[in-house]
Amino acid sequence: MQVLKSRKGYGKLLAAKLEFVRIRYEMVVGRTPFGLSGYAFLQGEADALRVRWLLPDVQLRLRDMRVVDLSITEVFGTTARAEMIAIPKWFLYSLI
Repeated sequence: MQVLKSRKGYGKLLAAKLEFVRIRYEMVVGRTPFGLSGYAFLQGEADALRVRWLLPDVQLRLRDMRVVDLSITEVFGTTARAEMIAIPKWFLYSLI
C-alpha cells in the first residue's frame, strides 16, 4: 500500500448507548491495487476498546469536531486496528 495521507491526534470514540472514550489515533489513507483504503490505529483503555470491538460500527470524533466512521477489526490490549467505513471527503480534499 502506498500511503497518501496520515493524521495523528487525540479524540473521542463514540458508540450507540455507550459513553465516549478518550483515545489517541493515527489514521492512514493509501492506494492499493483495488483503490483507496483507510485505516485507523487506536490507543485507549483495553476494556473500553474490547466492548466497542463487538459493535458493528463506531465513530471517531476529532478535536476539530470532524467525524470518521470506523469498524474495529482487531484489539490487542490497549491498541486497536480499525477500517474506515468510508473515507471522509475532507480527508480526500487535502490530497489534491
